[in-house]
Amino acid sequence: MNTVLKSSLIAVASMVILSNVSAEVSDAVDLGDSAVTKEQVIHLLSPSKPEYSETRSIILPNVRKTNEQRSISMEVLFELDSAELTAQARQKLAPVGEALASDDLATLGFTLEGHTDASGTERHNLNLSQRRAQAVKDFFVEKYAVSAGRIATSG
Repeated sequence: MNTVLKSSLIAVASMVILSNVSAEVSDAVDLGDSAVTKEQVIHLLSPSKPEYSETRSIILPNVRKTNEQRSISMEVLFELDSAELTAQARQKLAPVGEALASDDLATLGFTLEGHTDASGTERHNLNLSQRRAQAVKDFFVEKYAVSAGRIATSG
């Protein structure tokens, strides 16, 4: 029997940008099991810059894109019924931690959503998914010095 469960962390898991965001939400970019680089994460999570229209020495920003919410979803593996990050999970999450610590994303807030498979009770799985999201947050805070106040967690 397989002793490893797949767990999606949606904003990294899902990482969802919270700052400078209103109700408009875009679909998460699902990275699945693929490896990512710091630069790719920054590109995917950075808010779009406003487009500008020029009219005879007046520059007007096109603010239609300022209310978008950017997120990514990726597969992170945990041991069965565990919220402890494996060495493989830490390696996979490293580029995300580097991106969150970068100047490019330093002013943004994120939500990490932890997930589990369908085995176990709903209450147990909710608790486990919350602990998994918290484990990822703790990793980013401890290893990459990302401010804990910039990251919310959800199961």
